[in-house]
Amino acid sequence: MNPEAISFVMRQTHYRGPFVPLAKGFTTDVFSSADDMIIRIPRDAESGSRLEHEVLLLKRLRPQLRTTIPGPAQWWRPKAGIASFGFMTYPRVPGRVLDRDSFSNTVSAWVSDLMTVFEDLRAQQGGMGGSRPEDAGVWVQRELVRATRLETLLAPFLTAAERRRWRQWFATEARIYDRFPLGYVSLAHKDLWWDNMLFTDAHRLAGILDWEWAGLDDPALDLAGLREAGPEVVDAIIPAFVELYPEPLPRLRRKVDVMWALRALQGLEWARCQGDEPEWEEGMAKLRSGPILS
Repeated sequence: MNPEAISFVMRQTHYRGPFVPLAKGFTTDVFSSADDMIIRIPRDAESGSRLEHEVLLLKRLRPQLRTTIPGPAQWWRPKAGIASFGFMTYPRVPGRVLDRDSFSNTVSAWVSDLMTVFEDLRAQQGGMGGSRPEDAGVWVQRELVRATRLETLLAPFLTAAERRRWRQWFATEARIYDRFPLGYVSLAHKDLWWDNMLFTDAHRLAGILDWEWAGLDDPALDLAGLREAGPEVVDAIIPAFVELYPEPLPRLRRKVDVMWALRALQGLEWARCQGDEPEWEEGMAKLRSGPILS
């Protein structure tokens, strides 16, 4: 965040400095002000549109969810040359992010809190436009399109054996909605992993952040995000999850595994477009260790 942008944010919002960097995500930079306000600055127009969508969604969701989410959130419109894609602000949400091991090891303490979130999200589907078959699989279809774009880009970086495994995986595994009938449609967070979840010192779920991707889709997507912490986390959550969304366990687990594998592609495409070599190397390592290439 350059000094001119900091000055602009301070003038527009009257927040007090210093501004402290909190996170550098795929698409946004996150800062906090001295008066505990969070500032999320998108890196491109597409990310800006998602943050604007998030602000509108949070206004609708905050009265309906029992778990804390950011707000009151505000969208600040773009200004050419400074905050070119706008920015989003909201008061800091209480709680802390756990590391991967702590997140996995404490799942028994917070799984009931997470079920409360899923119950509330399921209740919102009518207000989000209903449960339409075409709403399920939107995220997966978008990631399959991303995979098509990436295949040519990745070819020089993959061995011949890895290219064969890539083609085989997409031919046999990825098209889960061709193989399985439609399950359920609900409001889904779509990026629910430990870095977007806040906890109390007693390891109870205190809040959920970053709703920019949220929308109607297959609720199994949120299990795929939690799968980032390991299969044991999904194993602990699935028994309660299928009470909300009854589905044969083998089919649900297959969907979660495929969705989790596709998540690895998101950061790769972004890193290549942005010329972020460290992110690219990290993404390649994740792809090679995941089910698509391993």
